[in-house]
Amino acid sequence: MPILSYYSPTYGSLKYYSLTDLLRKPVKRDRRDAQDMHNKIRLNPQKLLLSKWTAAAPRAKEKHFIVTRLICEEEQDPPLEFIEIEAIHSKRRLQIGWRELQDSSVWLQGWV
Repeated sequence: MPILSYYSPTYGSLKYYSLTDLLRKPVKRDRRDAQDMHNKIRLNPQKLLLSKWTAAAPRAKEKHFIVTRLICEEEQDPPLEFIEIEAIHSKRRLQIGWRELQDSSVWLQGWV
């Protein structure tokens, strides 16, 4: 009988399952395993305007930001490409790709 393995990065170990075990019941995955695998925040780009963000590694006292503008390409029904975020403390504005907000090691959702 074939043996299948599943690696758990959280616990750093392999778990072994036989094919009959897998057919009987689904393999339960730890929620932390899914977070480690993806490490991305799911975002709807149309709801980003006026959303609040915290920089994971603040620089020059700029920790809290707010999305002030959505920037699209010059087409009829354009997809969102960039956003403009403004630092709350210094009022400095940055233009970044909206997908950069999905990286939880750089940005945290809300003001933490």
